Amino acid sequence: MVCVKCAVLMSSQSRRESCCRLCKRRRKKGFKSVILKRKQAFVNAACEGVLKWSSCECPSTPVTGRSSHSVAYVNGKIFFFGGCSGSRTAFNDMWNLDLSTREWTRVLGSGSYPSPKGSATMVNYKGNLILFGGLAPPVPHPPHLAPQIFNELHVYRPHKNKWSCVATSPSPPPMAGHSASIIGSKMVVFGGLLDGQQRQNAATQDFISCTAYQAYLCSPEDLSCDAFGS
Repeated sequence: MVCVKCAVLMSSQSRRESCCRLCKRRRKKGFKSVILKRKQAFVNAACEGVLKWSSCECPSTPVTGRSSHSVAYVNGKIFFFGGCSGSRTAFNDMWNLDLSTREWTRVLGSGSYPSPKGSATMVNYKGNLILFGGLAPPVPHPPHLAPQIFNELHVYRPHKNKWSCVATSPSPPPMAGHSASIIGSKMVVFGGLLDGQQRQNAATQDFISCTAYQAYLCSPEDLSCDAFGS
């Protein structure tokens, strides 16, 4: 589409198109400059300790109250999984909050669902959600279930709306309340609880070089590229 300014200033079609391309580049550069300035302003405010929290009103919040749930951000949406209620009921449902519309949606995916649990970690790796570990608290009423700590590793692919359970060897021991971060192609897991004992060591899982990941996370038609990205 030819901008009005270019149409007035330029007579030939080629010159108008050239002018429009120049205008688009300038607008794009201007947008990038604004984004950079806002990011820098955020960093400065964080360093100076002047950030402020504000309450965000959502049209509706159908999510059951809970704690110890897992949260990750993907493409403009906040996903959260599981958690535990005040009566020690563990959940394995997933919801997302669209940050542009502030609307909640329950994610009803297919595949192998994780166990109901809280205190698991969930991280974003190339648009996929990696869920690891977690704890199902004891149930004081019948059937009087004992607490259970997991070392399950699940992957949720939003573009397929599907869960996958991944078997790895070796694998970190069952743990909960730990922390996890993505560094390059590795997920680093640190600390947490193991059979009631605090942990102080770290474990890593390589998403690229591990053959088990490529076998379990890629469907046959995807074997030409890594399921987590190129």
